Amino acid sequence: MRILVTGGNFCNRGAEAMLLTLIDQIRSRTDEAEFEVWSYSKDDQSKVGAISHSEPNGIHACFQLAYSKKTIFLIALQCILILFPYRVFFVWMSRFPYLNSIRKADAVIDISGFALTGNRPFWRHLVYLAEARTIRASGTPFYVMTQSFGPFETFIQRFISSEALKSADFISARGPRSAQHLEKLGMLLGQDFHVSPDMTYLFERSSSGLDADICALLKQPRLAIVPNVNVYRQAAANDHSVDGENAYVEVMRDLCRSAALDHGCQLIFIPHESDSSRVDDLDLISMIQADEFILRNSIKLDRRLPASEIKFLISDCDGVIASRYHAMLAALSTGVPVFVLGWADKYQESAEMAGNSKFVFCFNDFDRQTSKAKFAEFWNVRKMVRADLLKNLEKNKLVANSTFDLLVSCINKQP
Repeated sequence: MRILVTGGNFCNRGAEAMLLTLIDQIRSRTDEAEFEVWSYSKDDQSKVGAISHSEPNGIHACFQLAYSKKTIFLIALQCILILFPYRVFFVWMSRFPYLNSIRKADAVIDISGFALTGNRPFWRHLVYLAEARTIRASGTPFYVMTQSFGPFETFIQRFISSEALKSADFISARGPRSAQHLEKLGMLLGQDFHVSPDMTYLFERSSSGLDADICALLKQPRLAIVPNVNVYRQAAANDHSVDGENAYVEVMRDLCRSAALDHGCQLIFIPHESDSSRVDDLDLISMIQADEFILRNSIKLDRRLPASEIKFLISDCDGVIASRYHAMLAALSTGVPVFVLGWADKYQESAEMAGNSKFVFCFNDFDRQTSKAKFAEFWNVRKMVRADLLKNLEKNKLVANSTFDLLVSCINKQP
């Protein structure tokens, strides 16, 4: 059985965790699966070829990695398939390596996570539609795993999303909010789609971290800080600035100063995404640490840690301030209280499923003047938050596990 995976990469620890979870869970249910992974990340070009990836949590994944370079000619051909998703056109085009891989696959599984939403640019919706129509034209079964959907704010967003998802043989939505948005497209729960927590609930943390010895020496409460360069860019694009400084950086500094000064926390900065072609999370951490008080009271893990080690370090902390979605999930799926500054509904949705969403905020709606008070409230009730998370943890893992049972069953039923 040849399975083609799209939407994953090795530059973002969340995408990495999703990819490795998918491979591990399918392999645990069938010995016949062979995987090919197509990445859109430029940094993954240097890794193209046969990959044998071992995580400290025990996962060992073997697959072929390829880079999907979007040439103007290929984009033009895929635009034809948007309008005419017919096999005759696909066969004519399938000399392209990416399209040839789709043709040869027994299943295509998309794990892009968050493409069909009003929070993403219009061109991203068209790319998703082009991919879905291309797979449909190939005749290869198409599966969409644990993704967030909506809100769909315009007619064109609803139309594109509906048309793209018509090509899918299996859809797993990350929570009830996504389910409501899909139902507004005319889809039926339990028939056209299923609801499940993100698959990384099943991604086990490593048994220890390379930096565990450093953290063990810390006597103060440990607070992981996982910022997100995407929120930084949104703040810049929306002209959110404070005395010339990016407002997101300033809010993160406010929270970090308050955590260290008012609550005695030791700050542990964890980069979640590395990208040599642009400003990444490490650059953002340096901006936040430009404050000398924060620098004196913090540790920066400035090397690329495996996803399961990051999950271990987060699970070993007393709390987390996160803007990365999968850093939030690493906390929620290990029962660690998390204070979230995100940028979309997907954060609130997953926190609601986990059992506590009171301290999940969208940065664009966040009031900087109340940040210290909100964090103080979070810190004071963190033990109750932990209890709420632990109460729902096993149920969410069981649902995530059963979703893989459904997925593999659907794949096996295909002729």
